[in-house]
Amino acid sequence: MIDVFHAIHACADLVHYWDVARRGEGVVLHVTSRRAFPTPAAAEEAAGEIAVRVQPVGYDVQGVTTQARESDRDAGWRAFVEVSLS
Repeated sequence: MIDVFHAIHACADLVHYWDVARRGEGVVLHVTSRRAFPTPAAAEEAAGEIAVRVQPVGYDVQGVTTQARESDRDAGWRAFVEVSLS
């Protein structure tokens, strides 16, 4: 699990919120961007960068989902990433 913490720290400039949950035999990592973006396309681009940088060493990546979500707190769009690991 320490590798997950190192991966999150490596992209702390982009990450606002993250959590880890057990899913089957592995875990799933949820990450949300630090800032809101003006367009869904900009949030998707940030999500792609987060997805690449947040993958921890020592785990098999089973799947990665990226998307833009409309922000509840402020105007704009946030990047959301889900990484399934085993």
